[in-house]
Amino acid sequence: MFHFAKPPRAVHTTWLHCSASDNPKHDDVSVIDAWHKARGWSGVGYHFFIKKDGTVQTGRPIEKIGAHVAGHNTGSIGICLHGLKEDRFTEAQFDSLRTLCGQINAAYGLQMRFRGHCEVAAKACPVFDYRKVLGLDDKGYIIEPVATREPVPLTAIPDTVNHDTANYPELDVGDRGEAVARLQELLNRAGAFMGIDLKVDGIFGGQTAEAVKELKQEYDLYPSPVVVAHVWRTLIAAEAARAA
Repeated sequence: MFHFAKPPRAVHTTWLHCSASDNPKHDDVSVIDAWHKARGWSGVGYHFFIKKDGTVQTGRPIEKIGAHVAGHNTGSIGICLHGLKEDRFTEAQFDSLRTLCGQINAAYGLQMRFRGHCEVAAKACPVFDYRKVLGLDDKGYIIEPVATREPVPLTAIPDTVNHDTANYPELDVGDRGEAVARLQELLNRAGAFMGIDLKVDGIFGGQTAEAVKELKQEYDLYPSPVVVAHVWRTLIAAEAARAA
């Protein structure tokens, strides 16, 4: 599963595009990169490219300003889906688009604006109904940003450290429920010295994701937002140590 990493530059808008080709030979970001270099650009202008099978490929480094919407590249992220005709885009592509945009939205406190290239240029790009696919309001904000996955129950989490990994639920951006609330409590306690002070609302959004990454770095763990068994054990052990 692809995981979005928030860049250090300021971003306020994510622009959506299509590649204007249904040719299977063009279904790869390397092809777009070659096209853009042929125009004299330094490389592909989009930050992400979504293939017909739903694979999310990275293009221009996310920390660099893209080249995909004239006059609007600064402060933006560019996503391109391979395709030309509306009925030939796939559900796999749309599922990946929703997941990627959900991660981006969460990373920016559910305040990211999503727009189509057609809104500022005289072209039908993207040709699919991106507002419907992402569930956007009339200003381009996701109406229901919380994932529709079933809430993770608190009963799945042990109160003390053990090595039975089957009892530790995996959590990620977009999850919700009592398990996320318990995670937020543990993050607040373990990260108090780092200034972590999360709202315990049971919603795994951008602030919770950043707190997870900060704590994982502190304990020399891989700094992704995903919470797996050893992360739970680390947080619960830290809580037990403070209480001793």
